[in-house]
Amino acid sequence: MMITKAVRDVIGTRGALVTIYVPGGEKTALRTFNPRLGITGGISILGTKGIVRPMNEESIFESLTLELNTFAAAGRGLIAVTFGNTGEETLRRAWNINGRCVIQSGNYVGYVLDEAVRLGFKGALLCGHPGKLLKVAAGTFNTYNRTGDGRKEALCTHAALAGVDTGIIKEIYESATTEAAISILRDNGLDFIWDTLAAVTAKRCTDRSFGEIQIEAAYIDNDANILGCSLKAKEFAEGLRNGT
Repeated sequence: MMITKAVRDVIGTRGALVTIYVPGGEKTALRTFNPRLGITGGISILGTKGIVRPMNEESIFESLTLELNTFAAAGRGLIAVTFGNTGEETLRRAWNINGRCVIQSGNYVGYVLDEAVRLGFKGALLCGHPGKLLKVAAGTFNTYNRTGDGRKEALCTHAALAGVDTGIIKEIYESATTEAAISILRDNGLDFIWDTLAAVTAKRCTDRSFGEIQIEAAYIDNDANILGCSLKAKEFAEGLRNGT
């Protein structure tokens, strides 16, 4: 569906035959998480725009700092932080936020938060899908899959602290994807845990700055539903809508 939409954006209503081929894809896939998810025979094709961004860390950091500087120069005290294109789209839909106030951190959420402190922002609203944001709840501020994880551990820990049955916790821990874990919580009436995790995520980020910037957090699914949010997340969202 995503590929069809991307092609339609270019060719309109005309017909087209699209062939997707990745030389060496089957071998490359063995070095990804695909086998753990039961995906075999080749590498996954993801994304909607076909735009390749440079992965040189120094270049990425420079571009992130430059974008934050433009927000600061515009007089913004609050910013919104998310991980990528999909995250920004769902963040804007969930909170009805328009205008230039959202920065995509990619994997480098820790760097963005550190720079936000250095540049004097007073607050940030960090939003994302649990597949990324749970890593931050676990204390991982570079979310690249080879750098750190902790998603299941964070989710299972706070489920256990909430008194969830060990059988359900085991089911969560053994789930193949974060989407599956979301469904398990929903099916068992445990959605309240997302509010707890949002508060934990916000505290992790605020503590990283030694309290120099206040961070609020919200977990948002791919349909722009807010699963859970920290205490002042709605207040921050209102401030972003008002151009604070």
